[in-house]
Amino acid sequence: MALKQRGRSIIFSSPPNRLVFSYRAFIFGEKGEIMKVNKNDLIGRKVFVYYNLHKHTWSIKCWETKLVITHTDRVILSNCQYKVSQAGRSRVNSEQRKNVHAGILGDVVGFYPIDDLEDFAEITYNPYKYKTFVLKGSELPVYRSEGIVYMDNKRVFERSMIATLKVVA
Repeated sequence: MALKQRGRSIIFSSPPNRLVFSYRAFIFGEKGEIMKVNKNDLIGRKVFVYYNLHKHTWSIKCWETKLVITHTDRVILSNCQYKVSQAGRSRVNSEQRKNVHAGILGDVVGFYPIDDLEDFAEITYNPYKYKTFVLKGSELPVYRSEGIVYMDNKRVFERSMIATLKVVA
């Protein structure tokens, strides 16, 4: 069975049959096998999450394949890195039009809601104002989080004992 990737589809061809599956429904397993995605299968996997402006929800990309595998209203990650492409950010500023150039890389913990956000700090990013993700209120840059990051309703919350901050003097 041959595996070919064309645009936004993964095509499996095996003579004489040809099956086409949407790329959002499949991920690669530990042994390289193709697996159908159930959100619970993503727990423990490294993913890249960004807010999708067209669908008004979070898009989750598989870190290994770089393909969007699902969309969700909320997600919880751990061991996160906040990523911003400076080339993408400069393109946003020059064109005055948003594009996907920033997101959060981390390991999926779950998809359940968290009601008590009292111990969480809110993280924000605006390409017109900041070069990196920042703590809302203090505007200190945030690059990594050792704790958990909760994303819900277009907002990002972080709770950790050790948040790696770089204060520019």
